[in-house]
Amino acid sequence: MALDLYDILDIPQTANEAWIRRAADARSQAIDQNAALSANERALQLKAVDEASAILSDPAKRAEYDAKMEKALGAPAAYSIVSLLVSPGVLAFLFVCLVATFITYYNHSKEQARVRVEQERIAAEVDRANKELEQRRDMERERIARMADNEKARIEQQQRAQFERDRKELDNWQRRVQIDTQREEQQRLYVERQQQYIEEAAERRERMEREAEQRRALAELERQKRFLREQERR
Repeated sequence: MALDLYDILDIPQTANEAWIRRAADARSQAIDQNAALSANERALQLKAVDEASAILSDPAKRAEYDAKMEKALGAPAAYSIVSLLVSPGVLAFLFVCLVATFITYYNHSKEQARVRVEQERIAAEVDRANKELEQRRDMERERIARMADNEKARIEQQQRAQFERDRKELDNWQRRVQIDTQREEQQRLYVERQQQYIEEAAERRERMEREAEQRRALAELERQKRFLREQERR
């Protein structure tokens, strides 16, 4: 069903002149603030609002328009439609609505195409960003893995070096212990040899002293024997 002038301003047929002006201002402001409308659509809709406001604000023109609307509503359906369509205001409004619908559809199609292209571009950007992010993650994982391998190799090298130092220190300590043990053993053998030498020397002195004592005893005995023989000869 086609819109009449009251529908354009969104007011009832009982609206007074002040109501009509307020409704026209509000409708014009709403059209100006509608960013979805193109310049042509906005101009056509504002023109329709101005024509509806001009007709309904004039009592004579409004009475004529209301009479035509009542006559159209009271006539048969076919005559009503024809009379309504041949009305200059309605024809202008229908043309405006048709042009506005076409422009809206065209702009909507263009907007959908633009949105689709933008969505595809955004999807491509997101996909590229995800791929770059995944590549960076792979590179970061590889870098971390290399760092871990290098750190593991460094720690193993340090452990081998520390083990080698500990082994050398243990070998040196064992050699020192062995040398000390050999030195102690040599010292013990030296002490034993010295003790044995002292004992042997003491034994030799004792034996020599006994032999000397025996020789002195034999010499004294021989001297006494000679003394006795001399006494006997006397």
